[in-house]
Amino acid sequence: MTDVREPDAGMRPVSAVVWVDPPPVGRRSMFDGFLGELRSRPGVWGRLGVSYAVSSASLSTAARDIRAGRLAGARPAGSFEARSATVDGVTCLFARYVGAERHPTPSPTKGATP
Repeated sequence: MTDVREPDAGMRPVSAVVWVDPPPVGRRSMFDGFLGELRSRPGVWGRLGVSYAVSSASLSTAARDIRAGRLAGARPAGSFEARSATVDGVTCLFARYVGAERHPTPSPTKGATP
C-alpha cells in the first residue's frame, strides 16, 4: 500500500521558472564598476582612491587579479594593466583597459609539425 499524504497547510506550490542568465563566472568584486568605466575609455589610466582601511597589500593583490583576469569584470586576462601605488599617503589602484586584442591567441605556424 502506498502512503499518500495530503500537503501540509503551510506548503506552497513551487514558483514558476524565471528565465535569466546566471551571473558571470569568476569572482565579483568591489572593482567591477571601476573596471566597467575604464572599458569605456580604452588606453586611459584611471585612479581609484581607496579608504585608509584598505591595505596596500590588498590593492597589490587586486591589481594582480585584474591583470590576470581573475575578477569577472577584468576578463579576458591581459585586457587590463593595473598596479597599486601610494599617493599623498593614500594607497590607490591605477588601471587602464588595453583591450582583449592586445593579447591575441597565437596562431599555429603554417607547415609546422609537432
